[in-house]
Parts: sequence; structure tokens; C-alpha cells
Amino acid sequence: MSRTSDVVIIGSGIGGTVLARTLRRQGRSVLLVERDKHPRFALGESSTPLAGLSLDRLSRKYRLPNLAQLSTYGRWLRHHPGLLRGLKRGFTFYDHRRGDPRTVDRASLQVAASPNESVADSHWLRSAIDHYQVRQARAEGVDYLDLCQVTALSIGDDGADLTLETETSGEISVRARVVVDGSGGSAVVAKLLDLPEATPLETRSSLIYGHFHDVAPLTPEGLDRSAKPYPAQWAAVHHLLAEGWMYELRFDSGLVSAGILLREPPEGDPETVWASVIERYPALAEAYADARPEVPLQAVPDIQHRLSASHGPRWVALPHTYGFVDPLFSTGLAWTLRGVERLSELLGDSDNDEAVADGSAFRRYGVLLRREVNQLDNLIAGAYEALDRGFEYFAAYSMTYFAAVTWAETRERLITPQAVAWEGFLGADDSILGRLVDNARAQLPEASKAPEPDESDAYWQWIGRHTAGRDLAGLDTWGPTLTVPVDSDALVERGPLLGLDEEAIRTLLPRLRGEVDTSPES
Repeated sequence: MSRTSDVVIIGSGIGGTVLARTLRRQGRSVLLVERDKHPRFALGESSTPLAGLSLDRLSRKYRLPNLAQLSTYGRWLRHHPGLLRGLKRGFTFYDHRRGDPRTVDRASLQVAASPNESVADSHWLRSAIDHYQVRQARAEGVDYLDLCQVTALSIGDDGADLTLETETSGEISVRARVVVDGSGGSAVVAKLLDLPEATPLETRSSLIYGHFHDVAPLTPEGLDRSAKPYPAQWAAVHHLLAEGWMYELRFDSGLVSAGILLREPPEGDPETVWASVIERYPALAEAYADARPEVPLQAVPDIQHRLSASHGPRWVALPHTYGFVDPLFSTGLAWTLRGVERLSELLGDSDNDEAVADGSAFRRYGVLLRREVNQLDNLIAGAYEALDRGFEYFAAYSMTYFAAVTWAETRERLITPQAVAWEGFLGADDSILGRLVDNARAQLPEASKAPEPDESDAYWQWIGRHTAGRDLAGLDTWGPTLTVPVDSDALVERGPLLGLDEEAIRTLLPRLRGEVDTSPES
């Protein structure tokens, strides 16, 4: 069997499937191939406002209203109540110490990402949402093959030739104008083209993960929950541990996605390692006392990867295939969708055909991906270093991320720069944010000495001064109180950073609060 297609996309996760849909809307013939069969398990479940903003732009530009319907929790409930999701109001961090049942009463951090549930983010149950997107793509004319392996690839002047091995139809030969690799860490194209390995990333971590039933929410006794900006469990919950950290994402059905990021590769089977970590922390042991894994736990000894190239003649990789660092700040979905926006423009424009053939169309895209993965690696490696110094240092250091992300979110909502998709993700090409992480890491106490009691306060003050040029959320005013709500007054005060006066900001505030629905749903 043989066929031809303008674009072959390897991998039917969120990035590959949404890209297939936008290209089909532009008249491209698209073949989407998947090695597994939907519904199937996938990681990358915690969304952020930047991901929702990308969905809104893609929805508007390519006339795909159901993308915008999934961009906030409120819209998702209105339009797709049967499609399981979880409420995400922000980021919750708990400090744990081995053997101490009360440490989480003492130290926690909550950072709100939304003022209410209606405009909040969602946790995405990927088995459901990926399956939904594939069904939409097929209904819109995207060709789809599952249980399909790409076994050979050759690039020529007049096209790319692929050999596919399917369980249902045997071997299929495909001629394509361009190949998009959305296979994630499998890096199918890089392996078939025998590309050299890239320099390893600085961040190093391993992962044990699964889905659980009957996980009790953590409810620290000593914290004043009435002063918190949202119920702590309806967030991306982070448990900070000596071994690394643990995430919890709670879905509305009660299912919990959880994973432990370990600084050292685990020794032993996943269940044994999981149990040995959990039992060291009384609060976690209590929460998971009756927990039941939905499927056997899985382990990934080394989750980081980066390719030596993001593109070449007639092929290009989505961001999560080019590189992945660590899920600490939930950056994966937003970065992937930013890449989808860029490639939708490059591959949908027929005037780019010659530049796609020689790879020159992807040069700017590749430069941005390289800067962005380096920025993410620097940010997260620094977060691990800060955690080694103590919870207060980690909390202060994390404000470098929250300053960058609220700066980007607010600009995109209120100003909407024309080429926003081509701006560096999380300030990778920003004059202030680009240097902030380097300097924040340099200010951390030396690893070889214990910090003095008052040094953490000085570090908070340093962070406040050096994020000031991009801090629209008033992060510097909260300091070690460790509770950061959505602060409209701070935005009004700092509006001049965006070039907006007080009157302009107050006029636009209803859009941020969700009082005016500006979504392109129809």
C-alpha cells in the first residue's frame, strides 16, 4: 500500500493532534500516526493560563471553537461536562521533613493563578482529552492510523519517504512534503536519521507515577485556611521532599494523578520505591493509607532529554520532542501549544514550501526552542538548588517563575502583541527575565554552609527588587507570608510597566476577572 500527504505527524498527543487540525483547516492533507490506540495513558496533565491563551488564539485564527471551550474550567463544564477534568486554581507547595508529622502545618505556599473557578485552569485527563481531539481531527478530514510504527525515513529533494508498519494493514509507504515529530521522548525522527546526542541538560530527575483512587486531601491543622486564596487541594499540589518532590493533580471524579520526582534513579521496582518514600513522611503516609493505584505504577529513570537539532530539511520537532526538563512548574502544555501556534503558521503557508524543503523555514523556530529549553533547564535546576537551602529559599526563588508567567499572561490578555506566539516562552528573549534566573541562582547561599537565620529574609528582598521590572502581581509585597492571591490593586499600581495608565487598567480588569467573556467560542 502507498499514499501521499502534505504533512505526516508522528504522535497523536495534544500537540500533534491540534496541529493536525489547524493544518487541515488551512487545506493541507494530513496523516496522523500513533503507535498506541486511544484511549491511552499519557502524562502532561496540568494546564496553565498560558496554555488557555494559546487555545483561544488557535480557536479564533483557525475557526476551531471547541479549542476555546476547553481553555478554562468554566467553559469546559458548560460545553463538555462529560469530558473528565479537574479544577486547578493555582500552585500549592508543602514542605515535608522526614518523620515529622507537623512540618506541613508550619510551611506552605499558595499562589493563585485565577480569581475564581469560572476562569480557572484545568487538569487534563489525557486519556480522555487526547481521544477527544483525535475524534475531532478525524471528523475534520485528518487521516489517522493507530497501532502504527514508523520503521524507515529518508529525506530527498522532492519529499520525505516513510515506511509504516501497522497491525491492521501491514506495511504502508508514504510520500510527504514534511514530517512533524510529536513523539516526545521517543524522538522517532532523530533516531531514524541517526542524529547525534545533544549536550545533557543540567536538571536531572527520575519519575515514578500513576493514577490513584481514595487519596485523602492533605489538610494541615495549623494553617489558617480562611486566609488562603483557594482550597489548597484544587491546584497543582507539590510536596517538597528530601528526595526531590511529589505532584498531585486531583480530577473532579476523585481520581488523583501523582508522581514522585527523584534526584537519583530509583533502585527497585516502582511500587517498592514509592512505598519507601511515602512512609518516610507521616502526612503523606496518612493521605495514601487507603490509596489504590488504578494501574501498576511506572518508572522513568531519566526524564530529561534534548535533541541535537529541532529541525532539518523536510522535518521539524514539536517542543516536547525537542526537549523536556521537569514538570515542576507545569510548563509542558503551554510550551507545546506555543510550538503548535508557530508551526501552524509555517506549515500552513504554501509560500513556505521551498523553505520547508531545505529547512530554512524553521531556523527562527529552532533558535527559540534552543533558548527556551535552556531557560527552563536553568530555572528548574535553580529551583532544586534553592530547595537544598530550605523551603523559604525555594519559595522566594519560585517568584522568578511567577513573575515571568504573570507578566506574559497579563500582556497577552490586555495587550495581545501581534506576534505573541513568536515571543520567547517565559521570557527566554526578554532583557530582564533572561538574566533574572542566573542572578537569582548566584544569590543563593553556598551549598557547603548552612544559611544564617536572617539570610532568607534578605533573599526575599533581593528577589523583590530584581523582579520589580516585570512583577505585575505584587509578588514582592507578600514575601515570606507565603500566600499570593490574585491582586487587582497591584496590577492597577503597576500598569505603567505595560504602558497602561490606571484608567486603562481599570477598564480592562473585568476581562481578567472573567466578568466579560472574550472567548472565540463561535
